[in-house]
Amino acid sequence: MIRLDQVHVRHRIRGTGFFRHAAVHALTAASLEVRRGEILGLVGESGCGKSTLARMLTGLQRPTEGSVSFRGEDLWNMPRARRRVEFGSSVGVVFQDPSTALNPRMPVGRILRDPLDVHRRGTEAERTARVEELLDLVGLPPHTARSLPGRLSGGQRQRVAIARALALEPQLIVADEPTSALDVSVRAQVLNLLVELRERLDLGMVFISHDIQTVRYLADRLAVLYLGRVVEEGPAARVTAAPAHPYTQALLSATPSLLEKTERIILTGPVPSATNPPSGCPFRTRCWKADEECATVFPAASLGADGGEGDGQGDGEHRWHCVHPENGAEQAPAGGGRARTEVSSAGSTPSPASESGHGPETPETAETPETPENPETETPDTSARSTQ
Repeated sequence: MIRLDQVHVRHRIRGTGFFRHAAVHALTAASLEVRRGEILGLVGESGCGKSTLARMLTGLQRPTEGSVSFRGEDLWNMPRARRRVEFGSSVGVVFQDPSTALNPRMPVGRILRDPLDVHRRGTEAERTARVEELLDLVGLPPHTARSLPGRLSGGQRQRVAIARALALEPQLIVADEPTSALDVSVRAQVLNLLVELRERLDLGMVFISHDIQTVRYLADRLAVLYLGRVVEEGPAARVTAAPAHPYTQALLSATPSLLEKTERIILTGPVPSATNPPSGCPFRTRCWKADEECATVFPAASLGADGGEGDGQGDGEHRWHCVHPENGAEQAPAGGGRARTEVSSAGSTPSPASESGHGPETPETAETPETPENPETETPDTSARSTQ
């Protein structure tokens, strides 16, 4: 339905001098496809480009380079009026904070009716009926239409935001961290509502979050972003079960799960800057597997051995950009960063500490603290980047 091909987004900012300008690399060579009827999850830490990618998908921002295609046609080459009618009614948006996304001076009924008025959908009676239908669809009573957003709870406001996104019967919903401002119980209700709407309406969805476990619950496919680049993409079950990129593995270890026991990976090393991104792989400054090869060029996409499975259209493809991937066979050091001192220069060969029977949590150095969860020493081998 929507395809991004080598999309770059750069924002100009003031540089160090009077006449110098710098650029924030919000997205770099991002290629992604959103298919009708599926849920695509976008995950990554704050500042990795998730919201910028959402603006690309919703047509709210034009890319600096690259192309955005809608149903096979370049979105930004379409006439403005046609883009507004066809694309604007096919894509809905649910913003992160419903308290700021909804007009506090307008009653809920007017908020839900506004998209219908702008696009001139139906008669007055049909629009009123559609507002009542939308409230029922998201589980809100009819009298909510007379309430102001400030009189509603956080979960109710987010339901109103979802109802507004569904007003024009779109084929795709882009939800930018819709549950981050909600407590745990309300978050579960909103997530269940999104799943139910997807099944009832055959709705496609792009779900954006920094919580990979939440996205894992919803998504059919998963794309992992780091510093404006898509570093791994594939079926959600496959990516979370056998992550190929070390950053994906670190994300999974950062969120606790009741279903699986995970070892915490604590990333160390300098956090790269979006104004001056590192050469090669952007994650290499924090990666326990990084070597000189990682600094030369951004790795080309690699395809999993079973990536060709699916419906013949790439549904089963698992892709990643990494010189030294986990690839499902080689697991990260047990305890993540605690095994930092046992990783060799490429991170693929265990050190003598792990081969001598001391286990992966015993560092090589003599200054090992009594509590292995908080080591203070690192290996003198500086050719590898790893976790603490």
